[in-house]
Amino acid sequence: MTINSLKRHSATTIKALFSLPPKVLAEVMFLVLPKLEQPRTERLQKRKERKRAFVANDGRPREVQPYQKLLMCLLYLRHNPSHEVVGRMFSVSADSSENAFAEVLPLLRDLC
Repeated sequence: MTINSLKRHSATTIKALFSLPPKVLAEVMFLVLPKLEQPRTERLQKRKERKRAFVANDGRPREVQPYQKLLMCLLYLRHNPSHEVVGRMFSVSADSSENAFAEVLPLLRDLC
């Protein structure tokens, strides 16, 4: 599931999937995504063995984008399917879904 695929769905479908209206979902994404990206950026900037200057989007390409992690977590919290089902909806493994859940849930907890 990508951001572009969300545009195809109606507001009621998005609310049914994630339990948030589209405007509130956009606000949550606006608040959570920078915090989700911050630890990775700090880790890459502070590496001692770094040979060149840090640039944005540095490091290994991500298997799961930050917005996908957030959507997987919201979907899991709303419907409580297995991580296998959530992972397949986003074309990733169940382990990736579990890791994303563990990473995003504390940020959502702090937001509330």
